Amino acid sequence: MNSTIYIDPWRGRIRALEHNIVKYRAMQMTLAIYYAEKIRRVVISAIQTQDKFSKSLKPNETTERLPPGTKRPLEKALAIWVDEKLISRKEADDIKRLVDYRNDIAHRMHLLHADLSKYRWVKDRQKYGPQDKVQYDSDAAVEMEALLGLLNDRLRAASRVLTLNPNALLFDAAEKSLKQELKSLRLKIDNLFRQRKLEITAINAELKSIHTTFRGEAAPNHWYQRYDNGRLTPRGVEVCYRLFDEAYSPVTIAYAMGLSLHAAKKRKKMWAEVGGHKRTKSNLADLPIRKSYRNYED
Repeated sequence: MNSTIYIDPWRGRIRALEHNIVKYRAMQMTLAIYYAEKIRRVVISAIQTQDKFSKSLKPNETTERLPPGTKRPLEKALAIWVDEKLISRKEADDIKRLVDYRNDIAHRMHLLHADLSKYRWVKDRQKYGPQDKVQYDSDAAVEMEALLGLLNDRLRAASRVLTLNPNALLFDAAEKSLKQELKSLRLKIDNLFRQRKLEITAINAELKSIHTTFRGEAAPNHWYQRYDNGRLTPRGVEVCYRLFDEAYSPVTIAYAMGLSLHAAKKRKKMWAEVGGHKRTKSNLADLPIRKSYRNYED
């Protein structure tokens, strides 16, 4: 039985690793939005500027391929780039995918962060529900920046007319600051991730030991141990104390019994107050068994 809506003993509290991941993603998304708009502007303006230049030389022989008000200008501009051998079809598809990712950031932000949620419903939805096509792309900003360099190189190689835009100068300080902060956060996240892996390994080892040692009616997750409202029964309290007798950590006991970490630490304090390792153990068979038909408690 598990009465909590969360999947871990922290009960939805954001820990340091997830907190820094959210900050890291927010910075990456800021860069991605900027780069996506810049890519879109370069792709479209390159065609429009070239047409204007050609029209100024030969006004009667030049037709604007992307006049103002053109519907789906990016798709049409990319098709022209491909026709003129400036980029390959695959590169055009990559550009479209990355620019569309900017729309995901703007309109489907909740899906991009769903993997960090601690709600049980969210995890069940991800596992058993419809698979979301929208997912966080940690490489998007880097890919976009590389594509911008590629596009400008192709235009220069083809001797196309280039336009100057002040946006890069306006965003320069922010871009440098974000990149610097991302490097710092990356180191912090990697360190926290290594700590989390060690923590998970230790918890799993203790859980394996618990499930091997505490079986049947003494199992921490047996329905005898908790009321429907999540509170421990007298049997549950004794099993919890026995786990502390064996020196298992509060976080492992919280996982094993479906408690919050706060509740597990509080139980450890109560265990110490009744004598700790020197306490008088109760016989489980002598303790009352909870009834199954009550909604809350006996």
